[in-house]
Amino acid sequence: MASNPGTQLERRLLMLLAFTTLVPLGALAYLSYHNAAGILLFGSVSRYSLVFTSVGGLALLASCIVATRMLRHKFKLIGDLEDVVHMLARGDYSRRIDLTKSGEFTSLGRAFNEMTEQLEHSLKSSQSVADIDRLILSSADLDTVLRKVLLSARTIRGEITLILRPDMNSNALSTYRMDKRHLVEGSVGILEVSDDSLRDVDGYERVAARVCGENVWVCLAIETAGVISGALVATGESAPKTTEVQQLGELADRLSVAITNIERSDSLYQKAHFDDLTGLINRHAFEDRLREQISRSWRGEKGAVMFIDLDDFKKVNDTEGHKAGDRLLIEISKRLAAALREVDTIARLGGDEFAVIVPGCDDEKSVSRLCERIIKSLTKPIVVDRMEHTVGASIGVALFPDDGRAVEELVMKADSAMYRAKETGRARFAFFDDTLNEANRHRVLVESRLRGAIKRGELELHFQPILDLKT
Repeated sequence: MASNPGTQLERRLLMLLAFTTLVPLGALAYLSYHNAAGILLFGSVSRYSLVFTSVGGLALLASCIVATRMLRHKFKLIGDLEDVVHMLARGDYSRRIDLTKSGEFTSLGRAFNEMTEQLEHSLKSSQSVADIDRLILSSADLDTVLRKVLLSARTIRGEITLILRPDMNSNALSTYRMDKRHLVEGSVGILEVSDDSLRDVDGYERVAARVCGENVWVCLAIETAGVISGALVATGESAPKTTEVQQLGELADRLSVAITNIERSDSLYQKAHFDDLTGLINRHAFEDRLREQISRSWRGEKGAVMFIDLDDFKKVNDTEGHKAGDRLLIEISKRLAAALREVDTIARLGGDEFAVIVPGCDDEKSVSRLCERIIKSLTKPIVVDRMEHTVGASIGVALFPDDGRAVEELVMKADSAMYRAKETGRARFAFFDDTLNEANRHRVLVESRLRGAIKRGELELHFQPILDLKT
């Protein structure tokens, strides 16, 4: 059992007092015992008594001075401890007790230093976890989260490496490390990795041993949607402490949550903005892009909106089924993308309707050439399930800002122009103009009046017989 530092101090003080007081007094007592020798030495009894008293007083004073200095030296640690406690209360964990001058209090100083290190480590770990949680809630991108996790892990001894499997349909692995404050990504292309080796932590540990080439002390799984998609690995010459392993476990858990959240957000964004069948943007995303492009028209950048409707597509669904129709739509979307420029935006609005945003077109000629190229591409036969189909397209065009500055207005006018193209023979294109607008308004007015006339019973049906006079 370790002895109490206070008990050791008391024992040493008693020994000091005994040495500085009792030894001189013992010498004088010896001389007094031999009275003749004492008197002979000091000359008289009174002088002998004076010397005896003076020596005893000096011995006692010397012992008090030595004891005071010794106590001041020994109890200096108490003052250091008080200073450190005040620094801890202010959140400063930088100071440590000097163990080389602690004497009997070395064990106490060592324990206090260990406690300070644990408090500092725990505080930094909590702050790192809180920062990562804030990144998760703010929907930060994956690189930002990875950088924060690996920066937080730099307080752990050894080399920290993250191994991730970005695509669960592939065996390709990526590694991430911190070089100073930069995130460094690498690939594990030299390994032949099988699916079986990536289903558990042991498989990732074997991969880590080959990639890192060092002792693997810790290998913690990164799980997304219940599937292991990576591992957080600690390698090096010495094993991390228990507290460091716990911190690494918290970081691995937060990383799992972050990756799952990012994948879920990506999936929701994909469903909200893209068409599931063709991969093109949907109506919602198309309207956002068109609204952004219209805002640029205020600076003089003109553009066009194309409304594309496939001709006779319904026959394919009726004769071959909807699956064949879906495969046909996929092929048509590819042809449309190939016929357009990189700066153009194509979307599937629904069914067999597509729309295109054409930025930076100053005249109708360039748009006309683009429409002709699209129609030529789509009228080429398409083979689906060994059945050849020929599907044309009718295109309506509205220009902005000439034909309008609102999304709904431009789409409606392009749609009206598309119906005119169909009326003129299909596989054609038409631009919106005011006469078309007047015709549409007249048609809508006539339809409205006819509906009202039917409800009010204002229509009569008359038959005119047609006769063949010969028979």
